[in-house]
Amino acid sequence: MLRVVVSGGGTGGHVYPAIAVAGGIRERFPDAAILFVGTRRGLEATAVPKAGFEIAYVHARGLASHPLKLAHALFDNALGTAEALGKLRGFRPAVVVGSGGYVSLPVGAAAQTMGIPTVLLEQNVVPGKATKFLSGRATKVCASFDSTIGKLDHPEKAVVTGNPVRRDILERTRADGRARMGVPEDAFCLLVTGASQGARSVNEAVVAALPSWKERPWQVIHLTGEGEFASVKGRAEGAVEGGLLKWRGMAFCDDMASAYAAADVVVARAGATTMAELTCRGLPAILVPYPHAGAHQVDNARWLEARGGSVTILNEDALACVGPAVVGLAEDAERRARMAEASRAAGHPDAVERIVDEVASAAGMRTVDLATGRLHSSE
Repeated sequence: MLRVVVSGGGTGGHVYPAIAVAGGIRERFPDAAILFVGTRRGLEATAVPKAGFEIAYVHARGLASHPLKLAHALFDNALGTAEALGKLRGFRPAVVVGSGGYVSLPVGAAAQTMGIPTVLLEQNVVPGKATKFLSGRATKVCASFDSTIGKLDHPEKAVVTGNPVRRDILERTRADGRARMGVPEDAFCLLVTGASQGARSVNEAVVAALPSWKERPWQVIHLTGEGEFASVKGRAEGAVEGGLLKWRGMAFCDDMASAYAAADVVVARAGATTMAELTCRGLPAILVPYPHAGAHQVDNARWLEARGGSVTILNEDALACVGPAVVGLAEDAERRARMAEASRAAGHPDAVERIVDEVASAAGMRTVDLATGRLHSSE
Protein backbone atom coordinates (compact mmCIF):
# COMPACT_ATOMS: atom_id res chain seq x y z
CA MET A 1 0.00 0.00 0.00
CA LEU A 2 1.29 3.45 -0.91
CA ARG A 3 1.40 5.72 2.15
CA VAL A 4 1.64 9.48 1.54
CA VAL A 5 1.76 12.49 3.86
CA VAL A 6 0.66 15.77 2.28
CA SER A 7 1.53 19.03 4.00
CA GLY A 8 0.79 22.61 3.08
CA GLY A 9 -1.67 25.25 4.03
CA GLY A 10 -2.61 28.64 5.29
CA THR A 11 -4.27 29.87 2.11
CA GLY A 12 -6.22 28.36 -0.76
CA GLY A 13 -3.22 28.79 -3.05
CA HIS A 14 -1.44 26.08 -1.08
CA VAL A 15 -4.37 24.02 0.21
CA TYR A 16 -6.38 23.39 -2.96
CA PRO A 17 -3.43 22.19 -5.08
CA ALA A 18 -2.57 19.79 -2.26
CA ILE A 19 -6.13 18.47 -2.19
CA ALA A 20 -6.11 18.08 -5.98
CA VAL A 21 -2.89 16.06 -5.84
CA ALA A 22 -4.23 13.90 -3.02
CA GLY A 23 -7.30 13.21 -5.15
CA GLY A 24 -5.07 12.30 -8.08
CA ILE A 25 -3.07 9.90 -5.91
CA ARG A 26 -6.24 8.22 -4.67
CA GLU A 27 -7.58 7.96 -8.23
CA ARG A 28 -4.44 6.25 -9.49
CA PHE A 29 -3.77 4.20 -6.35
CA PRO A 30 -7.19 3.33 -4.91
CA ASP A 31 -5.79 1.68 -1.78
CA ALA A 32 -3.37 4.52 -0.95
CA ALA A 33 -3.31 5.79 2.64
CA ILE A 34 -3.13 9.60 2.68
CA LEU A 35 -2.63 11.82 5.72
CA PHE A 36 -2.60 15.62 5.61
CA VAL A 37 -0.55 17.50 8.20
CA GLY A 38 -1.43 21.15 8.74
CA THR A 39 -2.26 23.75 11.38
CA ARG A 40 -5.53 24.46 13.08
CA ARG A 41 -5.38 28.12 12.00
CA GLY A 42 -5.11 27.62 8.25
CA LEU A 43 -7.74 26.94 5.62
CA GLU A 44 -6.67 23.29 5.59
CA ALA A 45 -8.40 22.74 8.94
CA THR A 46 -11.81 23.02 7.23
CA ALA A 47 -11.06 22.34 3.54
CA VAL A 48 -9.22 19.03 3.97
CA PRO A 49 -11.89 17.21 6.04
CA LYS A 50 -14.54 18.58 3.68
CA ALA A 51 -12.64 16.97 0.79
CA GLY A 52 -12.74 13.63 2.60
CA PHE A 53 -9.14 13.34 3.84
CA GLU A 54 -7.76 12.76 7.32
CA ILE A 55 -5.71 15.59 8.83
CA ALA A 56 -3.35 15.83 11.79
CA TYR A 57 -2.10 19.09 13.29
CA VAL A 58 1.29 20.50 14.28
CA HIS A 59 2.53 23.89 15.39
CA ALA A 60 3.95 26.19 12.70
CA ARG A 61 4.24 29.92 12.11
CA GLY A 62 5.52 32.12 9.30
CA LEU A 63 8.87 33.82 9.84
CA ALA A 64 8.71 37.54 10.63
CA SER A 65 11.26 40.37 10.82
CA HIS A 66 10.17 41.67 14.24
CA PRO A 67 12.51 40.09 16.84
CA LEU A 68 9.75 38.99 19.24
CA LYS A 69 7.58 37.58 16.46
CA LEU A 70 10.60 35.86 14.91
CA ALA A 71 11.42 34.20 18.25
CA HIS A 72 7.82 33.05 18.55
CA ALA A 73 7.93 31.63 15.01
CA LEU A 74 11.22 29.81 15.62
CA PHE A 75 9.83 28.24 18.79
CA ASP A 76 6.60 27.16 17.07
CA ASN A 77 8.47 25.68 14.11
CA ALA A 78 10.88 23.80 16.35
CA LEU A 79 7.94 22.40 18.28
CA GLY A 80 6.17 21.61 15.00
CA THR A 81 9.21 19.73 13.69
CA ALA A 82 9.25 17.56 16.81
CA GLU A 83 5.51 16.95 16.48
CA ALA A 84 5.91 16.12 12.77
CA LEU A 85 8.64 13.58 13.57
CA GLY A 86 6.13 11.80 15.79
CA LYS A 87 3.38 11.91 13.16
CA LEU A 88 5.71 10.53 10.47
CA ARG A 89 7.02 7.75 12.69
CA GLY A 90 3.46 6.71 13.43
CA PHE A 91 2.16 6.90 9.87
CA ARG A 92 5.29 5.58 8.08
CA PRO A 93 4.84 7.34 4.70
CA ALA A 94 6.81 6.31 1.62
CA VAL A 95 6.87 9.94 0.48
CA VAL A 96 5.96 13.39 1.81
CA VAL A 97 4.44 16.04 -0.47
CA GLY A 98 4.87 19.69 0.52
CA SER A 99 2.59 22.18 -1.22
CA GLY A 100 3.95 25.34 0.42
CA GLY A 101 2.90 27.59 3.25
CA TYR A 102 4.69 27.81 6.58
CA VAL A 103 3.53 24.40 7.82
CA SER A 104 5.52 22.76 5.02
CA LEU A 105 8.75 23.79 6.74
CA PRO A 106 8.55 21.69 9.93
CA VAL A 107 6.91 18.74 8.19
CA GLY A 108 9.38 18.78 5.31
CA ALA A 109 12.33 19.21 7.66
CA ALA A 110 11.14 16.26 9.75
CA ALA A 111 10.75 14.09 6.65
CA GLN A 112 14.22 14.96 5.37
CA THR A 113 15.74 14.30 8.80
CA MET A 114 14.22 10.81 8.65
CA GLY A 115 15.37 10.24 5.07
CA ILE A 116 11.83 10.13 3.66
CA PRO A 117 11.63 11.27 0.02
CA THR A 118 10.05 14.72 -0.34
CA VAL A 119 8.29 16.19 -3.36
CA LEU A 120 7.71 19.95 -3.25
CA LEU A 121 5.08 21.93 -5.17
CA GLU A 122 6.05 25.51 -6.06
CA GLN A 123 3.08 27.52 -7.32
CA ASN A 124 4.71 30.90 -8.04
CA VAL A 125 7.39 32.17 -10.40
CA VAL A 126 9.65 33.15 -7.49
CA PRO A 127 10.14 30.21 -5.07
CA GLY A 128 8.70 30.66 -1.60
CA LYS A 129 10.58 30.31 1.69
CA ALA A 130 9.56 26.70 2.25
CA THR A 131 10.76 25.68 -1.20
CA LYS A 132 14.05 27.54 -0.81
CA PHE A 133 14.72 25.96 2.58
CA LEU A 134 13.77 22.39 1.64
CA SER A 135 14.77 22.12 -2.03
CA GLY A 136 18.40 21.21 -1.35
CA ARG A 137 17.42 17.84 0.16
CA ALA A 138 14.19 17.37 -1.79
CA THR A 139 13.70 14.49 -4.18
CA LYS A 140 11.86 16.66 -6.72
CA VAL A 141 10.48 20.19 -7.04
CA CYS A 142 7.34 20.43 -9.19
CA ALA A 143 7.20 23.96 -10.61
CA SER A 144 4.18 25.71 -12.06
CA PHE A 145 6.30 28.03 -14.24
CA ASP A 146 9.30 27.29 -16.45
CA SER A 147 11.11 30.42 -15.28
CA THR A 148 11.07 29.14 -11.67
CA ILE A 149 13.72 26.52 -12.37
CA GLY A 150 16.53 29.03 -12.88
CA LYS A 151 15.69 30.64 -9.53
CA LEU A 152 16.30 27.43 -7.56
CA ASP A 153 19.64 26.58 -5.95
CA HIS A 154 19.30 23.04 -7.31
CA PRO A 155 17.61 23.42 -10.73
CA GLU A 156 18.47 19.82 -11.62
CA LYS A 157 15.84 18.67 -9.13
CA ALA A 158 13.03 20.66 -10.73
CA VAL A 159 10.48 19.73 -13.36
CA VAL A 160 7.70 21.87 -14.84
CA THR A 161 4.39 20.20 -14.07
CA GLY A 162 2.02 23.15 -13.82
CA ASN A 163 -0.29 23.92 -10.91
CA PRO A 164 -3.24 21.56 -10.30
CA VAL A 165 -6.67 22.75 -11.44
CA ARG A 166 -10.01 21.24 -10.46
CA ARG A 167 -11.51 18.88 -13.01
CA ASP A 168 -14.80 20.78 -13.31
CA ILE A 169 -12.92 23.93 -14.36
CA LEU A 170 -11.17 21.94 -17.08
CA GLU A 171 -14.30 20.24 -18.37
CA ARG A 172 -17.15 22.81 -18.22
CA THR A 173 -18.25 23.77 -21.74
CA ARG A 174 -18.94 27.35 -22.82
CA ALA A 175 -22.58 26.55 -23.59
CA ASP A 176 -23.12 24.90 -20.21
CA GLY A 177 -21.32 27.67 -18.37
CA ARG A 178 -23.35 30.39 -20.06
CA ALA A 179 -26.58 28.57 -19.39
CA ARG A 180 -25.74 28.23 -15.71
CA MET A 181 -24.65 31.86 -15.39
CA GLY A 182 -27.54 33.26 -17.45
CA VAL A 183 -25.34 34.74 -20.18
CA PRO A 184 -26.70 34.89 -23.78
CA GLU A 185 -24.61 32.95 -26.27
CA ASP A 186 -23.81 35.98 -28.47
CA ALA A 187 -23.02 38.50 -25.69
CA PHE A 188 -19.55 39.70 -24.74
CA CYS A 189 -18.99 38.52 -21.16
CA LEU A 190 -16.50 40.04 -18.73
CA LEU A 191 -15.63 38.18 -15.54
CA VAL A 192 -14.15 40.27 -12.72
CA THR A 193 -12.70 38.43 -9.74
CA GLY A 194 -10.44 39.39 -6.88
CA ALA A 195 -10.19 35.78 -5.65
CA SER A 196 -12.05 34.64 -2.53
CA GLN A 197 -11.42 37.79 -0.48
CA GLY A 198 -12.09 40.26 -3.28
CA ALA A 199 -9.78 43.09 -4.33
CA ARG A 200 -10.69 46.69 -3.49
CA SER A 201 -8.59 48.29 -6.23
CA VAL A 202 -10.12 46.00 -8.86
CA ASN A 203 -13.63 46.65 -7.56
CA GLU A 204 -13.12 50.42 -7.57
CA ALA A 205 -11.66 50.36 -11.09
CA VAL A 206 -14.65 48.44 -12.44
CA VAL A 207 -17.23 50.63 -10.67
CA ALA A 208 -15.47 53.73 -12.06
CA ALA A 209 -15.57 52.27 -15.58
CA LEU A 210 -19.22 51.22 -15.57
CA PRO A 211 -20.64 54.59 -16.73
CA SER A 212 -18.42 54.46 -19.84
CA TRP A 213 -19.50 50.84 -20.50
CA LYS A 214 -23.18 51.45 -19.78
CA GLU A 215 -24.44 51.57 -23.38
CA ARG A 216 -22.52 48.48 -24.48
CA PRO A 217 -24.57 45.24 -24.65
CA TRP A 218 -22.19 43.38 -22.38
CA GLN A 219 -22.67 40.95 -19.53
CA VAL A 220 -20.46 41.60 -16.49
CA ILE A 221 -20.09 38.98 -13.76
CA HIS A 222 -18.43 40.77 -10.85
CA LEU A 223 -17.18 38.76 -7.86
CA THR A 224 -16.61 41.45 -5.26
CA GLY A 225 -15.65 39.48 -2.15
CA GLU A 226 -17.81 39.31 0.97
CA GLY A 227 -16.52 42.49 2.59
CA GLU A 228 -16.95 44.66 -0.49
CA PHE A 229 -20.27 43.41 -1.82
CA ALA A 230 -22.69 45.83 -0.16
CA SER A 231 -20.63 48.89 -1.09
CA VAL A 232 -20.04 47.82 -4.69
CA LYS A 233 -23.57 46.59 -5.40
CA GLY A 234 -25.38 49.88 -4.78
CA ARG A 235 -22.96 51.98 -6.79
CA ALA A 236 -22.68 49.52 -9.66
CA GLU A 237 -26.42 49.11 -10.09
CA GLY A 238 -26.86 52.87 -10.06
CA ALA A 239 -24.12 53.33 -12.65
CA VAL A 240 -25.69 50.95 -15.21
CA GLU A 241 -29.38 51.69 -14.58
CA GLY A 242 -31.22 52.31 -17.86
CA GLY A 243 -28.32 51.16 -20.02
CA LEU A 244 -27.67 48.11 -22.18
CA LEU A 245 -25.01 46.58 -19.97
CA LYS A 246 -26.10 43.86 -17.55
CA TRP A 247 -24.11 43.84 -14.30
CA ARG A 248 -24.36 40.85 -11.98
CA GLY A 249 -22.61 41.20 -8.66
CA MET A 250 -21.78 38.27 -6.39
CA ALA A 251 -20.04 38.28 -3.05
CA PHE A 252 -18.68 34.81 -3.76
CA CYS A 253 -19.13 32.27 -6.52
CA ASP A 254 -19.18 28.56 -5.70
CA ASP A 255 -19.31 27.65 -9.40
CA MET A 256 -16.11 29.12 -10.80
CA ALA A 257 -16.12 26.46 -13.51
CA SER A 258 -19.22 28.06 -15.06
CA ALA A 259 -17.97 31.60 -14.49
CA TYR A 260 -14.75 30.87 -16.38
CA ALA A 261 -16.55 28.96 -19.11
CA ALA A 262 -18.95 31.85 -19.70
CA ALA A 263 -16.25 34.54 -19.91
CA ASP A 264 -14.59 36.11 -22.94
CA VAL A 265 -12.17 38.22 -20.88
CA VAL A 266 -11.20 38.09 -17.19
CA VAL A 267 -10.01 40.89 -14.93
CA ALA A 268 -8.26 39.31 -11.95
CA ARG A 269 -5.42 39.26 -9.48
CA ALA A 270 -2.42 37.09 -10.40
CA GLY A 271 -2.33 34.45 -7.69
CA ALA A 272 -0.93 31.06 -8.66
CA THR A 273 -4.29 29.27 -8.65
CA THR A 274 -5.93 31.99 -10.74
CA MET A 275 -3.05 31.84 -13.22
CA ALA A 276 -3.39 28.08 -13.57
CA GLU A 277 -7.15 28.31 -14.07
CA LEU A 278 -6.91 31.08 -16.66
CA THR A 279 -4.28 29.27 -18.72
CA CYS A 280 -5.98 25.89 -18.57
CA ARG A 281 -9.15 27.56 -19.86
CA GLY A 282 -7.22 29.64 -22.41
CA LEU A 283 -8.75 32.93 -21.27
CA PRO A 284 -7.42 36.39 -22.22
CA ALA A 285 -6.82 38.29 -19.01
CA ILE A 286 -6.20 41.74 -17.62
CA LEU A 287 -4.15 41.08 -14.50
CA VAL A 288 -3.92 43.51 -11.60
CA PRO A 289 -1.38 41.79 -9.34
CA TYR A 290 -1.59 42.15 -5.58
CA PRO A 291 1.34 44.43 -4.73
CA HIS A 292 2.21 43.03 -1.31
CA ALA A 293 3.24 39.64 0.13
CA GLY A 294 6.60 39.84 -1.61
CA ALA A 295 5.05 41.11 -4.84
CA HIS A 296 5.22 37.57 -6.28
CA GLN A 297 1.98 38.21 -8.16
CA VAL A 298 3.73 40.85 -10.26
CA ASP A 299 6.20 38.18 -11.41
CA ASN A 300 3.34 35.78 -12.16
CA ALA A 301 1.52 38.41 -14.21
CA ARG A 302 4.60 39.48 -16.16
CA TRP A 303 5.32 35.83 -16.99
CA LEU A 304 1.98 35.37 -18.77
CA GLU A 305 2.10 38.83 -20.34
CA ALA A 306 5.50 38.00 -21.88
CA ARG A 307 3.90 34.97 -23.54
CA GLY A 308 1.07 37.03 -25.00
CA GLY A 309 -1.76 35.69 -22.84
CA SER A 310 -2.51 38.72 -20.69
CA VAL A 311 -2.11 42.43 -20.04
CA THR A 312 -0.61 43.60 -16.74
CA ILE A 313 -1.90 46.72 -14.98
CA LEU A 314 -0.16 47.60 -11.72
CA ASN A 315 -2.36 48.12 -8.69
CA GLU A 316 -1.76 51.88 -8.54
CA ASP A 317 -2.80 52.25 -12.20
CA ALA A 318 -5.98 50.16 -11.99
CA LEU A 319 -8.45 53.02 -11.53
CA ALA A 320 -7.35 54.77 -14.72
CA CYS A 321 -6.42 51.83 -16.91
CA VAL A 322 -8.76 48.88 -16.36
CA GLY A 323 -11.77 50.47 -18.11
CA PRO A 324 -9.97 51.34 -21.38
CA ALA A 325 -8.14 48.00 -21.39
CA VAL A 326 -11.43 46.09 -21.24
CA VAL A 327 -12.89 48.17 -24.08
CA GLY A 328 -9.81 47.50 -26.18
CA LEU A 329 -10.17 43.75 -25.84
CA ALA A 330 -13.95 43.75 -26.18
CA GLU A 331 -13.67 45.54 -29.54
CA ASP A 332 -10.86 43.37 -30.94
CA ALA A 333 -11.95 39.75 -31.36
CA GLU A 334 -8.79 38.87 -33.30
CA ARG A 335 -6.58 40.07 -30.46
CA ARG A 336 -8.65 38.12 -27.97
CA ALA A 337 -8.24 34.99 -30.08
CA ARG A 338 -4.45 35.43 -30.17
CA MET A 339 -4.32 35.97 -26.43
CA ALA A 340 -6.54 32.96 -25.83
CA GLU A 341 -4.24 30.76 -27.89
CA ALA A 342 -1.16 32.05 -26.04
CA SER A 343 -2.83 31.56 -22.67
CA ARG A 344 -3.86 28.01 -23.52
CA ALA A 345 -0.34 27.19 -24.71
CA ALA A 346 0.99 28.27 -21.30
CA GLY A 347 -1.40 26.04 -19.37
CA HIS A 348 -0.88 22.57 -17.93
CA PRO A 349 -4.27 20.84 -17.72
CA ASP A 350 -2.47 17.57 -16.92
CA ALA A 351 -0.66 19.03 -13.88
CA VAL A 352 -2.21 16.59 -11.41
CA GLU A 353 -1.16 13.59 -13.48
CA ARG A 354 2.39 14.92 -13.86
CA ILE A 355 2.75 15.57 -10.14
CA VAL A 356 1.36 12.14 -9.24
CA ASP A 357 3.98 10.65 -11.60
CA GLU A 358 6.69 12.37 -9.56
CA VAL A 359 5.17 11.35 -6.24
CA ALA A 360 4.88 7.72 -7.38
CA SER A 361 8.45 7.75 -8.69
CA ALA A 362 9.79 9.18 -5.42
CA ALA A 363 7.93 6.46 -3.53
CA GLY A 364 9.33 3.77 -5.83
CA MET A 365 5.93 2.95 -7.34
CA ARG A 366 4.45 3.75 -10.73
CA THR A 367 1.40 1.68 -11.58
CA VAL A 368 -1.55 0.01 -9.95
CA ASP A 369 -3.54 -3.04 -10.93
CA LEU A 370 -7.07 -1.63 -10.95
CA ALA A 371 -8.54 -5.10 -10.56
CA THR A 372 -6.69 -5.81 -7.31
CA GLY A 373 -5.66 -2.34 -6.16
CA ARG A 374 -2.11 -3.61 -5.66
CA LEU A 375 0.90 -1.49 -6.54
CA HIS A 376 3.60 -2.57 -8.97
CA SER A 377 7.17 -1.48 -8.26
CA SER A 378 8.83 0.87 -10.70
CA GLU A 379 11.93 -1.33 -10.65
